[in-house]
Amino acid sequence: MCAVLGSLIVPTSARAEANTERPIAVALEYDVPDACPSVETFRQQIEARGSERALFLKSADGDATQGRLRVRVLVTAERYGRARAQLTIVSSRGDTSERAFDAATCEEVVDASALLVAIAMEAERGTSEPKAPPRAALPASSKPSPLSFLVYAGAGVGAGLGPSFGPALEGGVGLRSRHAWGSEARLEARHVRLGTTEVQGGTARFDLVAGAVEGCPVAFRAYGLRLSPCAAIAVGRLSAIASGFANARERAVLYFGAEIGGRLTVELGPAFLGMEAWGTLPLTRETFIFGTAGTAHRLASLGISSSASLGLHFR
Repeated sequence: MCAVLGSLIVPTSARAEANTERPIAVALEYDVPDACPSVETFRQQIEARGSERALFLKSADGDATQGRLRVRVLVTAERYGRARAQLTIVSSRGDTSERAFDAATCEEVVDASALLVAIAMEAERGTSEPKAPPRAALPASSKPSPLSFLVYAGAGVGAGLGPSFGPALEGGVGLRSRHAWGSEARLEARHVRLGTTEVQGGTARFDLVAGAVEGCPVAFRAYGLRLSPCAAIAVGRLSAIASGFANARERAVLYFGAEIGGRLTVELGPAFLGMEAWGTLPLTRETFIFGTAGTAHRLASLGISSSASLGLHFR
């Protein structure tokens, strides 16, 4: 923390139509994080907002607690990069006004504090009993959403469920938690070519069209990378399309599968690049038979797949 603790008196320079009366002495205690505006910048902001002249004295020049106006500004860093200010103003009559507010950046809360101090200085000049500074229009303090919305598309390769390796296309949407554990859930649509096998002098091509619900309960994050263990349930249509022989036909069955895998995500600002690998356990192992030639294909007990995707997240 960069703290300016002790007795400081904050000034403003006279404007063209400046008040020629004696400047108002303001004792300041200014305590903010290093990334916030400096005390000099804070003084300049007061000058830009007020019409009263003020005198700035170092503590060695006198007892600042004897100033007509005493001000304490305390800024602390909050979660998600936000900042919170606590402002205390004590008038020459001993009236105390306290404000607490937060905003998206430290600059915003410091700027709002400068406005309130300038208003209090003008109240000090009045001949009537000064009132507490009115509430100024402060930056909105709505908290950011704890979730990010994702949209993505990708491509990969799968093996095990069909006769051979085959290409895969995927796309979906999801929600990602911005809290410490970084949980993530996705809804995904897939189309996988599972390869072709020969049967009765012809061929049978296998395709899987499915939807999946994926969940990653935790993410390990460092240097813009996210590594997540994941699980999924897939439901879809597994079809075999035969051709090239008499009575060739298409056969389709309902497919269920459980999946376990992992995902590595590279954060690229509002975009991300994902790489993942899965092991698939078919919950229904269907056997496909064409004509009188016997078994054409039976689902294996384990399939594997890998893919890469590119997406955007919206906060």
